[in-house]
Amino acid sequence: MTLSSKEIIKVEEDLSEKFDGIVLVINPPNRYCKELTEEMVAKEGWDNSHYCYDIWKRSFGPVFKLYCAFDKKADKIVGCKGVLHCSMYYVQAEYRQLKLGLQLCDKAYSDAPSLNLFCYGVASMYNKYKAVMNFDKFANWRLQTTYARCSDIRPENLDPVDTSVELKHWRLVPLQDILAYDKVIACGINREAYLTNTVQHPDSLTMVATKTGQLVGVCQIRELVGKRLGISLFYADNEAIARSLLKYVLEEFPKSRYRSLDSYTKFVYKTPSTNENSCQMFMNLVDGKILDKQVLVPQFTKEVLQFPTHLIYSICDEHSGLI
Repeated sequence: MTLSSKEIIKVEEDLSEKFDGIVLVINPPNRYCKELTEEMVAKEGWDNSHYCYDIWKRSFGPVFKLYCAFDKKADKIVGCKGVLHCSMYYVQAEYRQLKLGLQLCDKAYSDAPSLNLFCYGVASMYNKYKAVMNFDKFANWRLQTTYARCSDIRPENLDPVDTSVELKHWRLVPLQDILAYDKVIACGINREAYLTNTVQHPDSLTMVATKTGQLVGVCQIRELVGKRLGISLFYADNEAIARSLLKYVLEEFPKSRYRSLDSYTKFVYKTPSTNENSCQMFMNLVDGKILDKQVLVPQFTKEVLQFPTHLIYSICDEHSGLI
């Protein structure tokens, strides 16, 4: 299988003088990203699904740019870097000594010199992002990405739920209600294009909670690469509403696929460390049986956005969802 001119949207730059056989491309064909995504999930445990790349391209249109270093000889992407919300920063191990990552960053950031950039820095890299890339403004919370076995999930542990709220499929409420609710939580950022595509994620179930006609919570469960389940887009006015939503999606999503929770592998939950109710709720849900936990650092280049983390139970995705 070889790279053709029709398959690449844009060859930005030939890097062969510095890196033998490598070119810089933008938004490569899906098959290349699929291969890289599977490697990232296997080695880093990130919350990707096979549909993320398509959702990002549809959501952001011509302003979406995924810069990729492409090895023509090996016919594969060896590193990638998103821009604005800086994400999917990954270079294959055998290429890291070439400093391809810095080359990708320099190119990506040249498109957004005056914007406030944001990323989630992994523990081994956030200080480098601060020193080299000027991500030197830190939020007062950390993103805790916690993993458990799906076989250890106990939805009944989320009782008592809030019986005063009505749980509905997202299509049964005006999309504008979801967007208005989200805009408050996202500090005024308009995420209409992103959310419009996110709620339609093919392998997902998105539910909302309403009370006296007002939207008071939203929660999405989606299947991730590796037969994993992830909770996304999970916001609620209080813990009781959050428990109600989470219990419902955990019980109903597997049924809708004629499966059980036990048929999935890992469970991925991404909550702000300052939302203690969310952290404790997750522990109760899996009887304290945690497989692993990654701590990510929210970093900005110009100013820290003050998200209401007490309302955020699990963020959309670590790559372009922001929160």
